[in-house]
Amino acid sequence: MDKKTFRKATIAVVICSSYPMLVVGCYFGLIPWNIERLNIDESDLGFAILTFGIFFLISNQIAGRILVPKFGTKIVMTLAMTIISFSTFLLVTLPEYYMLLLASIPAGLGWGSSGPIGSIHAQLIERHSGRIIAPYYAMGFNIGIFVGGGLAGLILRNNINPSTIFIALSVFSIFVSIFIYKTGLPKHLDFKGEGEKLKLPEKNILIFGFLLFAIFGSGGIIIDWSALWFSKELKTPLYLSSMGLMFFSSGGIFANLFSNQLMI
Repeated sequence: MDKKTFRKATIAVVICSSYPMLVVGCYFGLIPWNIERLNIDESDLGFAILTFGIFFLISNQIAGRILVPKFGTKIVMTLAMTIISFSTFLLVTLPEYYMLLLASIPAGLGWGSSGPIGSIHAQLIERHSGRIIAPYYAMGFNIGIFVGGGLAGLILRNNINPSTIFIALSVFSIFVSIFIYKTGLPKHLDFKGEGEKLKLPEKNILIFGFLLFAIFGSGGIIIDWSALWFSKELKTPLYLSSMGLMFFSSGGIFANLFSNQLMI
C-alpha cells in the first residue's frame, strides 16, 4: 500500500468512527431534555437502550457474516452511518414513547453495521500497510463524543430546536458517507473471503470478549446515563449535563494518542 492510499484510508476510517459518535454523543447529551419532552422515566429509557442493544447484536452478526463477505466493508459502514444519523433524528422528534422504541431499532441496526465493521476496515489497513492505526480509530469515537457533548450543550444553552440540528447532521452524513466511500481502501484491498459460520467461540476469544464486555459495558454506562445523572442527581442546568461526556472522552483522546507508542 502506498503512502497516499494509507493516509486517505486512515482519515476515512477515523471519520467513520467519529462522525456517527458525534451524532449519538449529541443525542445522549440531550437525554435529560428528551426525557422531559416525552414525560418518561429512567426505566423507559432503559428499555429503549435495551432495544437498541438487541438489534445492534443482530445487525452486527448479519453484517459481519453475510454483508461484508458479499459487498465489502466500505459500502456497509457508509450506508450504516446514514442510517444512524436519520434514526437519531427520529429519536429527538417523534412525539410518543412507543415511537422512540421503534426508532431505537434502526439506530441499533445502523450501529451494529458501522462501529464493528469500521474496525474490520481498520484491521485491513493495518494488514496491508504494516502500521498500527487501531488507536486512531478508537480515538475517533472519543472525538465524536467530545464534539457531540459540546454541541448538545450549545443547543440547550441557546434554546435551539434539536430537530433542526439533527436533520442537518443527517443530510450532511450523506456527504460524509460518500467521502468515506471514495477515500477508504480501494476494492482490491477490501475484505475478500467467506463469512464465519455462527458457532461457539474458542476459549481465548471468549476470555477476550468478556474483557471487552466489561470495558464497553462500563463505558456505555457513563455515555448513556451521565447526562441524566448530572441533571437529576447533581441538579446541574441541562446545558451543562453533557460535561461528563466531554471530560470522559477527553481522557480517551489522550489515552489513544499515546497508546500507539506503548505498542511499538
